[in-house]
Amino acid sequence: MSRQRRSALPLLLTALMLFSSALPLAGAALSNWSGPSVVQVPAPNGGTALVDGFELPRNDTVLDAWLEVSEDGMRDIGTGIEWVADKPGGLNFSMGLTLNTTTHHFGRELSLEANHSVGRIDDFETLQRDLVGWDMGGTSGIWEVHDMLGIPGVVNGTGRESSGGLIPIGAAHGRYVAATRAASALPNGVHSWLESPDFPVPSVINELNLTFRHWEHMYTPYAPNGSADGAWVEMSTDQGQTWRYIVPDDGYNNLVDVSAPAPLGAGGPGFRVWASTDATRWTTANFNLDSQQGVANASSLRFRFVVWTDINSSVQRPGWFLDHVNLTNRGADLGTWFHGNLTDEYAQGANASLVFTVNLSNASGPIMLNYAVDFDLEGNTFDNYFVEYLSAAGAWTGITQPGGIPGAGMLIGGQVYVDDSRGWKRVGHPLPQSLSGNSSVHLRFRVLTDSFPGSGYGGTAIDPPEGVFIDDLEVVSGTGANQRIHLYYNFTNASQGNPMHAGIGVAVDEWQHHTNLGVDGPSYAWDSFEDAPLVPAGWTIDTVRGLGWSFQDWLANATYGPDQPASGTKIAGIGHSTLYQPDTWTHLTSPPLLIPAGSHARISFNSFICAETGWDGGIL
Repeated sequence: MSRQRRSALPLLLTALMLFSSALPLAGAALSNWSGPSVVQVPAPNGGTALVDGFELPRNDTVLDAWLEVSEDGMRDIGTGIEWVADKPGGLNFSMGLTLNTTTHHFGRELSLEANHSVGRIDDFETLQRDLVGWDMGGTSGIWEVHDMLGIPGVVNGTGRESSGGLIPIGAAHGRYVAATRAASALPNGVHSWLESPDFPVPSVINELNLTFRHWEHMYTPYAPNGSADGAWVEMSTDQGQTWRYIVPDDGYNNLVDVSAPAPLGAGGPGFRVWASTDATRWTTANFNLDSQQGVANASSLRFRFVVWTDINSSVQRPGWFLDHVNLTNRGADLGTWFHGNLTDEYAQGANASLVFTVNLSNASGPIMLNYAVDFDLEGNTFDNYFVEYLSAAGAWTGITQPGGIPGAGMLIGGQVYVDDSRGWKRVGHPLPQSLSGNSSVHLRFRVLTDSFPGSGYGGTAIDPPEGVFIDDLEVVSGTGANQRIHLYYNFTNASQGNPMHAGIGVAVDEWQHHTNLGVDGPSYAWDSFEDAPLVPAGWTIDTVRGLGWSFQDWLANATYGPDQPASGTKIAGIGHSTLYQPDTWTHLTSPPLLIPAGSHARISFNSFICAETGWDGGIL
């Protein structure tokens, strides 16, 4: 930054001198500064400047005075280079080293690095839409969520004339889109990305596809080898530690300039990207991921949508608009056994078994019965299922926990499930070694429900299907390389394994086979950016289930909720004017708060809570 010697300093004469008097104090008066607001200091090396600044009555005694001197922070020092926080493509404070300064206190503005007291107050009065679960990286201030309404410009078909070209007049699905500066052109010198949350990888990968709708107008002088700006997609199989460039099924339509940073897998500078001479309008992109490197062994996938613009370009275009991001998978062939009701509560008074036979004549080592289950049962001592084998003495013997599943709670993968498994879960039970050598071992799943009417469901309300699904049944023995499979049924048809089912005595039997349901079947995860709540800058909401946190104006006529806030109108709350939902788990997370070394930190806030004692509550 250029610097010039300042030739003038303003003096604010306000404080601190102390004198004493032997005379008692009879009265006091205040003499204000009457001198000039700016004192000229002799140039070029300074010197003495005499100024008349106070008028005092004759024979009065000065009791105290104070003096404060400062430079004129607004003085014009000529032309030079400026740094602006978050300025895309220009000089900002995101690079370089700092000494006794920081960008953490005031939203990436440069300030002194305080070594004493630093405070932050969030009153929640200024809100902006947040992409829940999504992160933004690279050049800041580029990605945003927008409804595309209220942007000025002439409508042209499905587009609107805007800075640099056509932008969409609305979302492809729903109301909101993720966009690079929705109402203005994408600046020069940008390298920015929108990073998705983690999507779980299905157990059976079969036609695993990333699909999304997008509207693209990145600058290029021509196609297909324009060598200018570009947009592309990258994927991570290790929770964002490393990223790899991926190519859509029908390829990218242009080349990026060789100065763009080449991601892993792109083959070097000047790689293929999306860039078009005109707006593409809404189109669909598809990426098949079945054979992508690392996918088969990954537990989750993460994607980022990257834009890059040449800092030396003379043309700016609207950029990239995204909507309806999907990760779909065809998965395994369907088929399952189910006891219960697909549309309502299950029957009371059931005691029904589903029986299979397995040959364990050559079993060696530990014997395990493994299967996939999805249950929604009342549990406790009322409605449960049991897994049993027929002993040599002719008695059915249980291998599940006493009282059945879910009982008082079933531990699966470190999580206790009480009355609802919340989808398919993998479960295993050891079989006794005494069954080894037996060529015909009978196994059964038995469902037992009580006789109380109107209680045939799990949880607090009926949410069909109600009952228990069984799939992917297998019996194995041994471990590691010596493991042997004695039985495996994925139940694609009802005759697989030749099972028998019936009610015991006069009890109800609701066992049924379904070919359009099952574990590891078709799955999808999608985000159309409709969950874009208004939040203060830097705050995030994560609602696992139930009715989560939200920000809104305090409602004076609400039946439930707190009194009027001490300041402002907006508050954070759960439910606000309504009752909260049962089985809710939600988090409100603040931005990172800098705590200077050696300081004593504390947090304070105003709160109101009304919850069921001993059952519900909140923590910090």
